[in-house]
Amino acid sequence: MKKYSIYKLICLICMIFSLISSMSYIIIGEIFHEWNGIVLLLLFIFHNILNKQWYKILFKGKYNALRIIQTVVIILIIVFFIILMTSGLILSRHIFKFINISGFTVLSRSLHLLAAYWFFLFISVHLGLHSNKIIMKINKLYRLKYTKKTILYLIRGFYVSASLYGLYAFLKHNYLDYILFRTQFIYFDLNISKLLFFLDYLAIMSMVTLLFFCIKFILTIFRNKLKYYKRKILFIQ
Repeated sequence: MKKYSIYKLICLICMIFSLISSMSYIIIGEIFHEWNGIVLLLLFIFHNILNKQWYKILFKGKYNALRIIQTVVIILIIVFFIILMTSGLILSRHIFKFINISGFTVLSRSLHLLAAYWFFLFISVHLGLHSNKIIMKINKLYRLKYTKKTILYLIRGFYVSASLYGLYAFLKHNYLDYILFRTQFIYFDLNISKLLFFLDYLAIMSMVTLLFFCIKFILTIFRNKLKYYKRKILFIQ
């Protein structure tokens, strides 16, 4: 079971690295971008295999507000990933250049751009909604709960700081323009280093993750209070 959790954690980290690398299309170059897309596809498939239990219980149990949100997010991730991969195959000019589908290049380029940014966003939302499970697994694997409180506070402070910087990076990279389809072209600052670009998008992911971690926390408190008042009303009756 411990090895299984390690595989899931490694797969998740690799997916995040691969996804952010893919966002820097012009900086990393077309060939690396296409190979990176294949790696992302394999990691995505592997991640779904590791989480096959989710599909088994999809139509079982009750659906509260939180489970509905989580399910919708996962479905949207799958939809945007299919669009991303399909449009990527059509646009390929190196690895899959033998797939010659004419007449869809302009549409595929627009869909590829839109899907990439929405996919990145929903992956970040997904991480935020499952942060508790991820943190618990890391705690079990590395016993972080025994770490000094000072170090834990520093880690949390760093994460919040990174998330605040993520808001700046979100605005700096005009992320809203891409997800709202206000532009169909990517504008890169060619002077920016690959490392800084990677850190910017990692900070954006941190911001979204923290935001939805807080939203889940609020929903959980609201649900617990609702259950408490329902029990109280039944007791009075």
